[in-house]
Amino acid sequence: MQVGRDAEIAAFDKDLNRIADGGSAFRLVIGEYGSGKTFPD
Repeated sequence: MQVGRDAEIAAFDKDLNRIADGGSAFRLVIGEYGSGKTFPD
């Protein structure tokens, strides 16, 4: 993950815990070009 994305990481972690407990989650990631939505490993 990237630096300065604490809120996004916390939300993603919450979603993963909900899924692990048998729930579901859906998120769309939107942002300007170059804002860090995707990057290679």
